[in-house]
Amino acid sequence: MSLIGRLIPVTPVPLACAAIQSFDSDFIPRARLIERMGEMRDALVELNGRVVRSERSIEETFDRAWRMLRMRRVLVEEGEGFVVLPRNRELVSYYANSIAHLLGPFESAVRERDALPAMLAARL
Repeated sequence: MSLIGRLIPVTPVPLACAAIQSFDSDFIPRARLIERMGEMRDALVELNGRVVRSERSIEETFDRAWRMLRMRRVLVEEGEGFVVLPRNRELVSYYANSIAHLLGPFESAVRERDALPAMLAARL
């Protein structure tokens, strides 16, 4: 399974969801989200993860993910950031966890969000 996990390329949506999942809030400022995506992409590349179009700017990668997440009504733009819609938190978690094992130092931050008690997670 670990070998298969390393062969599957990381696409923009799971990368964005992993970044979203690593924050302990449902509101994420745009600049912080893009910065975290860049850090995660750098970690993936350093750990020999297969990142789709890693030569693109992280803003371009985010824009691709944003189109899909907006279309699926997972994220909404609010002011200078984004809000995860509560009914779609599980979908964010699903995408994030599909690459968590590849994220090295970011793996625990991605998985910790799922470990929060349901009541506490609903308030975040």
